[in-house]
Amino acid sequence: MLKELTRNSNYDIVVVPFNSQGSGPPSPPVAVYVGEAVPTGEPQAVEGQPVSSTEVRLHWKPPQQSQQNGDLLGYKV
Repeated sequence: MLKELTRNSNYDIVVVPFNSQGSGPPSPPVAVYVGEAVPTGEPQAVEGQPVSSTEVRLHWKPPQQSQQNGDLLGYKV
């Protein structure tokens, strides 16, 4: 089992058999894509400005690229 793979990344997987006599030939590489996941980071530099007694204008920057885990599609407020 492969662990600690990064989401939204491509890997080439090669398998090498072995026994008490030594190692055998490696398999041809197989390309594997580890799919997107929910972001693990939060929006950065969140600011709010009052527009009226019932409205606030929000501004923010996206999470760090390394914590987006794929394409951001939107935000829920």
